[in-house]
Amino acid sequence: MKKILISAILILFSTCLFSQNNKQRIFSTNEIYFYGYDFSHFKLAEAKRLNDGYQVKSFFVPWVGYMDANFPHSEISDKMGISLIPRYDVTIKLNELVNASNVVTIFEHLINQDIIFDAIKNYELQEQSGIGFVAIIECFYKATETASVYYVFFDISTREILDSYRFTSTKTGGLGLTSFWGKNLEANFKKYINKYYLSKKRANK
Repeated sequence: MKKILISAILILFSTCLFSQNNKQRIFSTNEIYFYGYDFSHFKLAEAKRLNDGYQVKSFFVPWVGYMDANFPHSEISDKMGISLIPRYDVTIKLNELVNASNVVTIFEHLINQDIIFDAIKNYELQEQSGIGFVAIIECFYKATETASVYYVFFDISTREILDSYRFTSTKTGGLGLTSFWGKNLEANFKKYINKYYLSKKRANK
């Protein structure tokens, strides 16, 4: 029993140390490649739009455009205190390949860490090394007016995930699909930075 307890403590310690080192790698670098907004695993949960998948998919570009106009990567860099180098091509191509018939659902859509891992592993990147950062959009859930997003840091050369955090936010206003969910996505990103990212950055300095 004692040996089992000691082994469990050592495993827990190793896991915590590994996680800590990963976060320190994120915060010790001067530049991070930002791969934009990945909608390839996204669903809009809204029953009345169940047959409007092609229309909903057509909003991927306006949603990304909304973010670029209202919360550009330069402002994100300032808030995070890091130089973000935009490399949106990889997610733009993936978003274009999404099957529109599977974009809308009735119930809240959830993805897991295995999906996150596979998504990162399969990115076709020009960069060979460094740290990457991407926002993987999970779901816009109309019943609760909630957006959920995974913010993921990863090692480009090994595709090891250094940090993955799911953040949710609720309606902030706006009329029409572009503004309604665009504002929610903007609020989500800002709250993630203020409530999670900056607190971890202070803890790992």
